[in-house]
Amino acid sequence: MQDPIVKRIPATAWIILAGLAVWLLWAASARRITLSPAGGSPPAPALQLRDSAGRSLELDDLRGHVVLLNLWASWCGPCKEEAPALSRIQRDLDGAGVFVLGLNAEGLPPAALRRIRESWGMEYAVASAVRPLAHSPFAGEGVVPHHWLIDRHGRIRASRAGTVAASVLRAAISRLLAEPEADPGSDPASQGGVLRP
Repeated sequence: MQDPIVKRIPATAWIILAGLAVWLLWAASARRITLSPAGGSPPAPALQLRDSAGRSLELDDLRGHVVLLNLWASWCGPCKEEAPALSRIQRDLDGAGVFVLGLNAEGLPPAALRRIRESWGMEYAVASAVRPLAHSPFAGEGVVPHHWLIDRHGRIRASRAGTVAASVLRAAISRLLAEPEADPGSDPASQGGVLRP
């Protein structure tokens, strides 16, 4: 026999409750980043870039630093909104070995990158890929913003589509910074230099 209280709740209320539960689960997941274990994390693929000053760099040049790679687009409102938080992360954690890199999804030339960087107040490096991102792991599944966390050894430890709270990014970066700098089996002399924003 069915419970009388359950019987009195209309079907539309059940649909609304189910929708609310799904939304709450989604909202909770948007507030966290899960780091994959170091040993099982793939190496970041090669990525050749040209920054807002017209300099060439490669993602591999940033080895030895924790990299927050942020895929953004000029038309993306949430991308612009999170730029001040990413700038604060770069300012606050620069001396700790963190490098924030804004990767433009549109492949804009250096002059356009410079204009947007100044307009949005981006205090971190911004660049475009030399080759189109369409078939790259950094295409972001067509979603901007998209964030990747790459550890000091060049391994992708997290990938997250959509906006992420600055406190969540900082917590994940802190966990990566707390890991040993030396990677068993690697040659410390092979770690590349870093270009400043």
